[in-house]
Amino acid sequence: MRSCGRINGYDQHHIADLDAGRYRVDFLVDERTVVEFDGAVKYGGANGRQALVSEKEREDALRRAGYAVIRIVWADLHSLPRLRAKLAPLLRKIA
Repeated sequence: MRSCGRINGYDQHHIADLDAGRYRVDFLVDERTVVEFDGAVKYGGANGRQALVSEKEREDALRRAGYAVIRIVWADLHSLPRLRAKLAPLLRKIA
């Protein structure tokens, strides 16, 4: 992510006091933008459906609390143009 430009933030940051509790996000930038990395592992198997529902509820809580959420996947990390496109709103905001 940092190869896309000057992005400083906090890895594995805890956000508390949301309506549903406390969350650990993958990367927090500028105090109000969350970047989440989605791997396919947690969505497979018998608990995959519940993991997906929980993830959506968590993202909804973050958005209600005023956080922007950007999601990236493995394919984004293998294509710098694709990653830059997903991070473009964030890069414009912090420029």
